[in-house]
Amino acid sequence: MKKILATLLFLYLIFFNYSFADTQLSWNKKYQGDIKILGVNLSLPEGQWLLIATDGYFIKGIEYKEANFVREEENVLKDIVELAVFKTGGQFTYWIDLFASKTFFKNRHDGCYEKPEYYLLKAWVHKPSFNCFIVRHIDPWKELYNPDNHLPAEGIVLPLDRSWVRNWVEDYQIEIPKVMLSDWHWFYAKSTGITISSIMHSINPELHGAKKTKFKGEMESEYHKFNIDKYPEAKKFMETFIKQSANRHIKFEESVKAKRKHKLDLSEWNISGNKQNKKKTKKHSNLTEDLKELKKLYDEGILTKEEFTKAKKKLLD
Repeated sequence: MKKILATLLFLYLIFFNYSFADTQLSWNKKYQGDIKILGVNLSLPEGQWLLIATDGYFIKGIEYKEANFVREEENVLKDIVELAVFKTGGQFTYWIDLFASKTFFKNRHDGCYEKPEYYLLKAWVHKPSFNCFIVRHIDPWKELYNPDNHLPAEGIVLPLDRSWVRNWVEDYQIEIPKVMLSDWHWFYAKSTGITISSIMHSINPELHGAKKTKFKGEMESEYHKFNIDKYPEAKKFMETFIKQSANRHIKFEESVKAKRKHKLDLSEWNISGNKQNKKKTKKHSNLTEDLKELKKLYDEGILTKEEFTKAKKKLLD
């Protein structure tokens, strides 16, 4: 009997790990698609990504994990992305709320509020909860070697601020672009689970189809929102990047199980979202026609009141 119980327990553990375990990550290996971190499925942008670092900690039930991925093309940095999850397990809620508020809303560096170098910010905020989507440009040299934010305690640390990213750049003599475009996705809402989830992604526009970058630095860049109207090709590329980023944010909202009230209205940029809205409108139109036809059958005496009520309930459900 003990042997049977031990076998069943063994099989259960195998099934449990297979079904619910996080993605096993190994440095210097390539990954694509969804990566599960602390139970949250976060999606890498399309393509193969090299994992160059992981980090995290566990303190009294509070756990944090992050993974940094890169792509290069002929030793030129093409993209960098960081996936991160901060999971509390429902403990120390007051302190987690305080941490979220200070990190994302009360900081002199980056956060979920307007800044000159943010090209676009869309957010649902009910402090300390938030759903934040940002598109901006960055100076990768500044982020690598002289970032505004040097310590995690001061707020948000960008992927390029990490020492292991600098090590990878220097060890492999990776060429850094003048400017990169970034899309950031942050979410925290206690009604969906006390977890802060984040995706920060940056691209080298030159290696994604844009013209050669003219200017270096955040304020001088042709991608700065105050300069971009003078550079129509840069503006056209930025608009395409925003559409792609908006679609990524919609998928991000699904991954973090955002409720309807949390979701952002990105229909201005999101192609798939527009299709969904059209589909919903069409469905609503069909429902209206079906209800009219049902009422007509009832008025003509073809359906009894009971049959009409049941059919109506079925349509509305």
